[in-house]
Amino acid sequence: MKNLYFLLTAVLAVSLLSGTVVMSYGAFNLIPSPKEQTELGITSANVVCKTGLSLIIRADSETPACVKSSSSEKLIQKGWAINLSTLLEKNPNLSSIGQVKTLQVVPLYKDEGIQQTKPNIILNYNFVFEACAKSSLIRSPEILITTDSETKTVKLSQQIAPKSCQISSTVIKATDVNSIKANLVKKTDLSLMVGQLELRVSELKEKLATEKKYLSTISSQGLTPENFQKKISETTDKIITLRNELNLAKAELQKNQYSLLLGSKLPEPIKVPLENKIVMPFVNNTKVNIPHVNTIEIIKKYSDAGRLKTDAIVSSYNFVFEVCAGTEQIQYPEILVKSDSEIKSIKLSESLDPKLCQTTSTVIKAADTKTIEGAIVAIGEIPNQIKALELKVESLKEQLSINKQALGDLVTQKPVPDDLSKKVSELTTKVVQQRDELNQAREELINLKYLVTE
Repeated sequence: MKNLYFLLTAVLAVSLLSGTVVMSYGAFNLIPSPKEQTELGITSANVVCKTGLSLIIRADSETPACVKSSSSEKLIQKGWAINLSTLLEKNPNLSSIGQVKTLQVVPLYKDEGIQQTKPNIILNYNFVFEACAKSSLIRSPEILITTDSETKTVKLSQQIAPKSCQISSTVIKATDVNSIKANLVKKTDLSLMVGQLELRVSELKEKLATEKKYLSTISSQGLTPENFQKKISETTDKIITLRNELNLAKAELQKNQYSLLLGSKLPEPIKVPLENKIVMPFVNNTKVNIPHVNTIEIIKKYSDAGRLKTDAIVSSYNFVFEVCAGTEQIQYPEILVKSDSEIKSIKLSESLDPKLCQTTSTVIKAADTKTIEGAIVAIGEIPNQIKALELKVESLKEQLSINKQALGDLVTQKPVPDDLSKKVSELTTKVVQQRDELNQAREELINLKYLVTE
């Protein structure tokens, strides 16, 4: 068996080496190796082989390989390899997360109105396709397109909902249009992680909102001073825990979204020392129209044993306060809470809408409760940059959607218009440009959000 294994390896190596550079109509075949494709997330069932090679699955490892057709039959007969249908019968889950359908392949229109028709040369084509998801949401979908002359990855700018499709297009080089193949890149692990984190963020937001709402009702419950103190302490502890968990989950979500979209190293987060942060004026007035913090309650911390946590000089206090926005939304509110004994920064987990307030609490040490106060921290121009990018993303989404719909209508139009090549080329140029701009804007947006939430 060991000799057979070495024989199989040798046959596969020779076959793969023979197809490393394949000439087809004078063009280099740039299709990635099976290993490179699987590393991109292409499933074994969707690996594309170079011209003249056939896909087989190694029997011992169930990994894909591309060999000469004459070799594949021998390897399967000897039991050293299996064909694709046999693999899918054994492992139905190896099928793709979706599929890419070719809608139209149209020669790229030249400005002079002349289309190249000479054989055996590389031409540019508008490749109009439809990417469809099966039963799962596809976040940050990528399409791997291969031909006898070029390999490229196209990052779509919008996710694909389950059991739905998205039209798009690109320009690809080929000598033979039949060599154009496209597959969805499968990034299951990262996508699954993002989905789980989105769910966790949503659940934590709901729990935190419930506790903050309860905090605002404690004073109206008619409790004894001791029970009031106890309830405030318990609720504050829950709020602090949930807020920390939510901020960590949001930062982790941003990291995974960053990796899913960009696939590159995370940037260094912005670390600004407390003493260097810009603090808004300390104001305690509900009528002012500037961002401010109002003190609601300062209650000494209640211990589990029923005793107050006291110190000859310093005690811990529940600081219950509300954070109010001015005339504009505050997307990433950060609060500086200080006393004569401690200074701390709190990142709230939700944005503040204009002229509205949000009640929350924390614990701070102090010798004199009169020194406890809070203020909103200004974090520079990043929130404004985020807002501008969000508007840009929405605008580009709308423009891209209009052009993709026009492209879909055009390639299905009957009868086929005489100037199909020109119109498809014009729309493809717009789609590619807007998709690139949208992806770049989204990358910048995720980058800034990561820097703020980390």
